Amino acid sequence: MKKSIFYLISFFFLINSVSGQEWISIVGKSPYPQGVKVFFEGYEGFQKKDLGSIRTTANGMIDYFSDYHGYCMMTAEGRDAYPLILEYDTVCVDWGGEPKLFCDPENEYYYDNLQYMHYLDSLYNAYRSSNDSLEKERLCHDLDSAFISVYSTLMSVESQYAKVFLQAELMMRSTRMVEDTGQMASRKDDILAFTTDNYEVLYYSDYIGKMAGAYLEMNNTVFENETVLQQALENDVDVWVNSFGPVMGGREVIDFFLIHFIKTGEMEVAANMVTKYLDLVKCELYVSSNLRPAGMPYSFNVFGGADYSRVYTLDQFKGISKILAIFSTECPASLAAVTGLYDFISENQVRMPVILVPNYDPEGELADLLNEKAPFGMQVGVKTGNAISSGAGVKQLPAFMIFDERNLLEKIIYDFDELKQMLGGDD
Repeated sequence: MKKSIFYLISFFFLINSVSGQEWISIVGKSPYPQGVKVFFEGYEGFQKKDLGSIRTTANGMIDYFSDYHGYCMMTAEGRDAYPLILEYDTVCVDWGGEPKLFCDPENEYYYDNLQYMHYLDSLYNAYRSSNDSLEKERLCHDLDSAFISVYSTLMSVESQYAKVFLQAELMMRSTRMVEDTGQMASRKDDILAFTTDNYEVLYYSDYIGKMAGAYLEMNNTVFENETVLQQALENDVDVWVNSFGPVMGGREVIDFFLIHFIKTGEMEVAANMVTKYLDLVKCELYVSSNLRPAGMPYSFNVFGGADYSRVYTLDQFKGISKILAIFSTECPASLAAVTGLYDFISENQVRMPVILVPNYDPEGELADLLNEKAPFGMQVGVKTGNAISSGAGVKQLPAFMIFDERNLLEKIIYDFDELKQMLGGDD
């Protein structure tokens, strides 16, 4: 096998010398069997970047190259994902029981030292599961010593990219040990300083997002009061927007946190963020010049039930007010507002019907997240909501169209706080 890899390496060196482009080759035996489609995913800040795919050949061999530089994930559908650092050509892999990346110093160093992280995880799990106070104290001391030892080991090596990623792994694990506000403040300062100092390396990885999540998670460990926790989370977002918004783009930073809070069930925090940063995160919409006459009632089919198999007409909702919640799977702010509305009406027992209006076909990760977090069970019966929203003059998302008892458009609300006040549940 090594001979075949040698020929592949020689071939790619020839390509690089001829083209002059900074291609990086990945050649050798992957962790996936013959014929499996292998996907590569890179990162730019909080954004994922599709780097293409390739099918494995005989014995799970791969022969892939890219002009992307940075940390990427190699994965196959339904199978484990493996990180690779693409900085030096060529990356030769030999996946047996353990990965061997014998011709690339960054990857070899990265995988060789992941064992330290597994060791720390085992100590931490033993510490958390122990009910004996003396044993817990001993394990805590062992953890502190292990952190110092691993950090010293990492700092003594010149491997630039792998060292940064491993330090990030170490830093995220250190946040688990936080127990009070003083420790948390210190860890947060460390994360911000580390991210700032290593920004150019971390930008092309998923570690900025991972550390942002660890940064927020410390609040859940320290604060038990829900109001205090929500305020702390919102303050943390402000810190990240002010620190990294100028270089990454404020919207990109906020969109990441919106999706994070939806995933973790902090719907009210996400909705409050939309209200606070609405001018920054709103999604502009095309407004048709042919607006619907104000006195014409709306009429369309509404699909309900778990699989939207039950069909109603809007006329069946005459006599009661209703909300059309417009969302787009390309607009995280609209998802945050809709899931925040669902959380609000559930908590306050609001009986006003809510009908989802997709701005276009609801597909992808955010659509799945919406179905999970806001299962209203009713959706407007058109392929997209363009005709309804543009005809009503909806100019941005998130937006909520309020229909009166006669199915006439009463008003359009863009501010979630205003909507809560209208529903009579705002305190």
